[in-house]
Amino acid sequence: MANESYSATYNAKDEDGNVTSSDQISVEYDMGSNLSEATEKFGEEIVFAHFKAHAAVSLQARIRAAAKAGDDAQTAVDTWVPGQVTRRGKSQVEKATAVFEKMSGDDQQAFIEKLQAAAQG
Repeated sequence: MANESYSATYNAKDEDGNVTSSDQISVEYDMGSNLSEATEKFGEEIVFAHFKAHAAVSLQARIRAAAKAGDDAQTAVDTWVPGQVTRRGKSQVEKATAVFEKMSGDDQQAFIEKLQAAAQG
């Protein structure tokens, strides 16, 4: 087992909640270098609880991504493997929609008119 360096950034705020300074602090801590060492150091219950908590957050992200994409959430979950990163790029329509949503009302209307003209050939 060996110590590793971990750091965190924290903000100091005034009484109005405005950030007055930002600082980073580092510490050394030994979490073990593999599952066996972590289990030996913290116990099976703790290691599993932390795995399950982190996996649940990843699973929720998978569910949200499926819902946002209009995909079946259960199918997305059934093919999910914890720790396996899958990235789905945005479609052209999703990209255009994201840009459209940030436009002013006038720009949106002008864009719609351009699309209609382009669709009519």
